Amino acid sequence: MRQKIKQILKSDQAICWIILSIYIILITYISLHHEFTQDETQSWLIARDLNPIDIIKQMKWEGHSFLWHYLLLPFAKLGLPIYVQKILPICFSTATIYILWKHAPFSKLLKFLITFSSGMIYYYSSFARPYCMIPFLLVAIATVYQKRKERPYLYAILVGLLAHTHLVMLPTVGLLVITFWLNELLLKRKKISKEEKGKLIKSFILVISIILIYFIIAVYGYFYCKIATDISRYTEVTTYIPYWASYTLHSISSTFYGGEVVPNYYIFLLAGITLLCIIGSKNNIKQAIIFWIQIIFMILVHCMVWFSLPIRIFIIIYTLMFWVWMDYYEKKKNSWTTVALILLIIISIPGTYKCVVQDIQKKASGGSETAEFIKENIPKGSVFINTYSDFHQILAAYLKKEDYLFYLIHADEFRTFNVWDEEILKYTTANDVINAIEKLKKSYSHIYLLNPVVTKNYGVDMSKISKKYQVKYLYVPKEKDLMDEFYFLDLVTFEIIEISERK
Repeated sequence: MRQKIKQILKSDQAICWIILSIYIILITYISLHHEFTQDETQSWLIARDLNPIDIIKQMKWEGHSFLWHYLLLPFAKLGLPIYVQKILPICFSTATIYILWKHAPFSKLLKFLITFSSGMIYYYSSFARPYCMIPFLLVAIATVYQKRKERPYLYAILVGLLAHTHLVMLPTVGLLVITFWLNELLLKRKKISKEEKGKLIKSFILVISIILIYFIIAVYGYFYCKIATDISRYTEVTTYIPYWASYTLHSISSTFYGGEVVPNYYIFLLAGITLLCIIGSKNNIKQAIIFWIQIIFMILVHCMVWFSLPIRIFIIIYTLMFWVWMDYYEKKKNSWTTVALILLIIISIPGTYKCVVQDIQKKASGGSETAEFIKENIPKGSVFINTYSDFHQILAAYLKKEDYLFYLIHADEFRTFNVWDEEILKYTTANDVINAIEKLKKSYSHIYLLNPVVTKNYGVDMSKISKKYQVKYLYVPKEKDLMDEFYFLDLVTFEIIEISERK
């Protein structure tokens, strides 16, 4: 009996379930301690407060597909609390690891390292963001890859959906389409039957249709969104390129390292990993092209649009994993890229560990705590005037839509989520706040100022407002409970200020 148990425990299936069980427990624990960031609450509020058509319209400001918001929609519309969205990244990550252990042609060591890599243990399992779909779809595509001719419709759906995860994945999607459908239909000399050709054409139309849905939204949004195109107004744009390049390289190295000051040995390690990938490129030119174009595009998007990499940068690990997986399938032995993948995972773990510890011990915002204070101390039906153009969604997501109103001064409307248009670029003055109070006091008796304290920089100067109104601070932020500024660009807490007429 004892010998039989030992044999069972040594089997691949048993190892898979043991690792998977440990993984689920670990990511669930980390997720339960993770405080939602601005982007996470923004997505939830869009799904909760907009109808399906208006969600699609909102995407021109978001730069994302509506897919993630549609996944959140049933949970949000049922009136469930925001915490339930933690289920999605946990499910996607768990499915990713299951497929990895079940189908990946890797050694147990490499599977183990990927399972507990930075993205899978934290960034794509704890953050309720569409990035969690990227590793899942990459391993799903890799699993179907060898049978893509027999199952072209499934392959088309998976490749098409990858485009709907994030803008940065478009190069991989485009090149997968070219290397399969265009190659099979136009470049390959081998004749295929009418039935096979018909399947290929139909599946090609399917994948292009799915991709175009997102591509139209992304392109339209880019040219419509003021923030995305703002940089084009500057004639001296080329003078910033050296700065952006150096800043991006520093952002990559510091994010992997987990600290602002990166030691020289770590930079040499990253350079060595890059060199290994370059050397390995000659063994599989096709997959190398997909990988390098993907990385270059991601860096360019970082430089020109978002100026922020932390969650996105770890996509490098999983696109490299996809390359290594394809090497196994195509029988192109490539130890260079395998070693590069192993090293990249190992050197990124300490920085992620530091971030996880911070997230467990501290908070990325004061949203949930402030919301609890409001529920207990502020009467329902009250109006909050947001003194900042942004960040109110970090708080609004924890409150029921019908209980409190959030007034955005520059938009001149009540809204929980944000719209990334010209209003976001405007600075709020004390006079703007006073004018808003004068307008709202005609209809509402309970008016409060919501003053976001963003990365320790206070917003509106209250001295001028206090000369006209009775100002009472009801809630003051606890900045000491926040994570280190390095891990998140915008650490947000809130002041709540009661406004009343002077007697």
